[in-house]
Amino acid sequence: MGHELAIANQLLDSKITDAEFDKAVERHKLLHDCKTKGFGRLKALGRLEGGIDIPVKKAVREHTTLEFATEAARMVNDGMTMTAACDLFGRNTGDLKYYCDKFGIEYKSKFAKRQWDYDATYKRILHYINRQGYRLKDAAKKIDCTPKLVMDILKSKGRTYNAQAIRIERIKKL
Repeated sequence: MGHELAIANQLLDSKITDAEFDKAVERHKLLHDCKTKGFGRLKALGRLEGGIDIPVKKAVREHTTLEFATEAARMVNDGMTMTAACDLFGRNTGDLKYYCDKFGIEYKSKFAKRQWDYDATYKRILHYINRQGYRLKDAAKKIDCTPKLVMDILKSKGRTYNAQAIRIERIKKL
């Protein structure tokens, strides 16, 4: 009790203004109401009846999770961004990913990782580096990939890039 009185005396000290004190009381009242009355009840009461108000944009609309996942996945497959599709339902993109995985719904985002055919790409790498004389970085630009991917493809084929000779060579085994 003594500690609480010391805190109250600090609050009533001349260091804070009346407006700051009123804000602190209002904030503590909201926390107290949430604990005693319950957040769901305060939300149901609404802002004008002494409860709280949730903005409409953030409020989840009346859709089941399965309906949300199927409709939003269809929108994404039709070319809409994931963020825009999820905003229509008042949800975030993490929800869409989670429910699509949970229900086994396929969606194809514009920004999905590209799948590489290692055999066909390896032939193109050989062409650009060994035949055309491109360096690794330039060959990667021509193929529209990263130098790390080129190195991974070469490693999977038992090859390595010799930067001095600008050639692809077999990995020498000891």
